[in-house]
Amino acid sequence: MDRKTAVGQGSNPSPVFSSFFAPMGGGASTGKTPTNIPETVQPVFQNDQKFLVSLFPHLRGASPAVMEETLQRLDTYIYERQAAIKQKQLIARMPKRLILIKHGQSIVSHSPEVCSTVPDNQIPLDESGVAQAREAGRKLRELCGNEKTLFLVSPFLRTQQTYRALAESFDPAMVHMQEEPRIREQECGNLQNTDPTAVGTTEHLRTYCGPFYFRFSSGESGGDAFDRTAAFLESLGRQCRKNPAADRNIVLVTHGLICRLFLAGYFHWPVGFFHRMRDFDPCQPVVLELAPDGRYQLQTPLRVDRAPHGGGTESPAGVLLEMVDPEPPRPGRSPLRLRAPPPS
Repeated sequence: MDRKTAVGQGSNPSPVFSSFFAPMGGGASTGKTPTNIPETVQPVFQNDQKFLVSLFPHLRGASPAVMEETLQRLDTYIYERQAAIKQKQLIARMPKRLILIKHGQSIVSHSPEVCSTVPDNQIPLDESGVAQAREAGRKLRELCGNEKTLFLVSPFLRTQQTYRALAESFDPAMVHMQEEPRIREQECGNLQNTDPTAVGTTEHLRTYCGPFYFRFSSGESGGDAFDRTAAFLESLGRQCRKNPAADRNIVLVTHGLICRLFLAGYFHWPVGFFHRMRDFDPCQPVVLELAPDGRYQLQTPLRVDRAPHGGGTESPAGVLLEMVDPEPPRPGRSPLRLRAPPPS
């Protein structure tokens, strides 16, 4: 790169450059081109000398060592300055907000037996869930204004219905949607056994093992869902940095577990803290705002159990927490009876 183009021309040195690139000593000032430099390099060195003297007249006649050190420091300064400018431009392109929204209330809340006859991906919202989504859409519109907004939506029916109700409050010209299968609900098996005894045993096992580690029969563990959420996070990061559509907001319409896994993955929270996190309310916006350093900061308080489950007692710094007492066991559930492990 031509240094005159990168730094500018003129005989009067910048005060910043004069102090930062001042000679560091070393060698007598002869005013002559050194004789120990190969002839093929002499013209380049002479041009560098002229360039430096045009910026810093007090370097006229400086030794080759001082000239070379000053050039190196100038090159480092230009490189770091260009990197800082690129970083600033990249941050300016990134969306201002990432917003996570759990779908509205589904019919499972009052008819859990449908899980044994209807595939999980086909379970719809109930009337209350649609109303929750419409109200959340109005709040989102107040937050986002008339800015371009991208909705990334789980392919499940209840999240698709939630998106449609949310989008009613937005100008269609400022909204676009992409289906994102990686933020679908944790796979619990094709059809679930809703017999009270079976459900009670499953809940006890899930609590005993921890939601991150427990695996549903013919389904996923929380760790499996975390892996695909982490893969989604990587591609989302690339999308935020490039942001070809100049979106100012990205809204994820997904599921409660995926919201918590997303946060745990993005902020590198330990599994022990993830186990303490309570589920979000239906259609509750969870807002992350872009900070000047290019990282997103959580603005929404988290509800977490006061007593940790199986370790991970430390809470992450800088996160607003609402401590709540652990939920008592649900009435009518059969107790979990575990066999003693075989002797080692």
